[in-house]
Amino acid sequence: MNKNYKIYLDKILSPLQSALKKYEGELYLHNNKLKEYTKRMTDLVEKLNQPIEEETLELTPEERDEIQKKIDGFQKKIKNESVTITHLTKSKDHIAQKIERYRNDDYKTEIETQIKEDLDKIKQKVIDKKERILKKKEDKKIKKKERVERQKKWKNESRQRYLQYREMDRSYRHFIKASKQFPDYLQKKLEKMPENKGYIWKGIWFFGLKPCKTEYPLRMFERTHDKMLLIHEHTKTHYRVYEKDPKHYRRQKLIFERKKKSKQGYEFSLNQFVKN
Repeated sequence: MNKNYKIYLDKILSPLQSALKKYEGELYLHNNKLKEYTKRMTDLVEKLNQPIEEETLELTPEERDEIQKKIDGFQKKIKNESVTITHLTKSKDHIAQKIERYRNDDYKTEIETQIKEDLDKIKQKVIDKKERILKKKEDKKIKKKERVERQKKWKNESRQRYLQYREMDRSYRHFIKASKQFPDYLQKKLEKMPENKGYIWKGIWFFGLKPCKTEYPLRMFERTHDKMLLIHEHTKTHYRVYEKDPKHYRRQKLIFERKKKSKQGYEFSLNQFVKN
């Protein structure tokens, strides 16, 4: 006999055998009650039907009525017990027959089918559990990776913000320092210059204070460390750098040129230049 089949059969028979013992116990109790009620009723019937000459004292009508009531009560109890015993006997016999059929392998096909279904369910549970574990590990791995990437991104962004803030602070301090050192004579010239002209002093652009003519290009003057005067010119299409001839004020030499990306329309203003 297959081991799984035997285990499953024992599992089925165990509650049936317990129920069978229960019915047998109840039948034993009810049979005893039935015997007791029958004996007591028989004694009362004999007492009621005894010849008068055998009686030491003749029964009064009231006593006869009382005995008859007791006999009727026992008859009712005997009837109830008989019905109960019949019902218990049928149930016991049914379970006994079922146990016998299980032992004779009458339900073998059904049991084997149920065993296969249960084993398939167990296997599927094992597979599902493994898949859940693998998915949980994979999700944990993905979350860890995402957390590391977020931390790395946050760290990089924090560093970028710090570097930007430091650069802004350095640039601002440089601007303040350069503004304080900007020569007075150049400041006076700026008051007469249009805003599309100005000076580059220590990397800071100082623009003229008067409104500009839009058709003019942006021209910025810069004095290098070797006393060379450069002119930075921004037009619609080009960026050019000229070198001023120190001996001839109006003579300029082109030393650098770069073509700009084309833009729709061109009109200069200081505000637009700062925004762009």
